[in-house]
Amino acid sequence: MIESNPDGKTLLKLAYGSKLFAKQKWMGFRKTNYVDHCAFHGLASYSEGQPYGLRVNYIYDRGVRAGYVSISLTKIYWFICFNSSSLGPK
Repeated sequence: MIESNPDGKTLLKLAYGSKLFAKQKWMGFRKTNYVDHCAFHGLASYSEGQPYGLRVNYIYDRGVRAGYVSISLTKIYWFICFNSSSLGPK
C-alpha cells in the first residue's frame, strides 16, 4: 500500500508489515507521467516442477504483448503489457 504523509514523504507498506520511506525528489526522479500503456509482471513458482519446459513464449497482437520465460525447472517469469487510454478507476 502507498500513502503520502503530510511532510511530503511517501510511505510504502511492504509485505509482512515492513515500511519504507522515500522521497522522489531526494532520489532524483522527476514527477511521474502517464505513458498510455500498462504492464504487469511476476514470477510463478511450481514446487513440483513447471509444465512448460525450458523455453520462451511471446504473444504479440495489436495493443498487447505478453509472454513467459522459463528460468528454471520450477520457475517462470511472466509479463503482459497493453495499451490503455486511461489510468482506470482509483
